[in-house]
Amino acid sequence: MRRRDKVSGLVPAELRDFRLWCERRRFAGFESGVFDDWCEARAEWSAGHGWPGGADVRESEEIAAAVHIPDEPWDESKI
Repeated sequence: MRRRDKVSGLVPAELRDFRLWCERRRFAGFESGVFDDWCEARAEWSAGHGWPGGADVRESEEIAAAVHIPDEPWDESKI
């Protein structure tokens, strides 16, 4: 029998929605550079409060969000 993760409190909206996370921190256009920070913040919150559905659900949400991250524009002057 699997143990369910106990969730205490609602997950903040910006931890549910990566675009909202970026908008509130003014990271539009730099999404790929801050995605790992978002995942770490979600993991920290989850460690203290639990995640609805457990860690597997949290990780699958992160994988789904990663698919929609736009590539950063190339800067030919830096090559």
